Amino acid sequence: MKDTVRVYPKGHSRRTILLDLVQSMRSQVLELGLVSGAELDELDAAARAHLDDPHTVAMSHPFFLVSARKPVGSGAKPDAKAVTPARVAVARPDQIQ
Repeated sequence: MKDTVRVYPKGHSRRTILLDLVQSMRSQVLELGLVSGAELDELDAAARAHLDDPHTVAMSHPFFLVSARKPVGSGAKPDAKAVTPARVAVARPDQIQ
């Protein structure tokens, strides 16, 4: 297994990716009444100022690379219910119970 986490320095576009995502969803956030426009602007400015500080560490989520192989002659058959990339589905938060 190999694992890694990327660190994004000041000026890197990934440093503000979550803030940019929230801004791209601004109309939906305001429509849902989660926050006022003024408060959203204030929070965005404060978060961007924080990320503009070179002493602030901005990291990615962890990445894992895992590999395995079936022993020769094991005779094991693949599990039909095993999760494979073709069977992975993405659920919206409202679909999770």
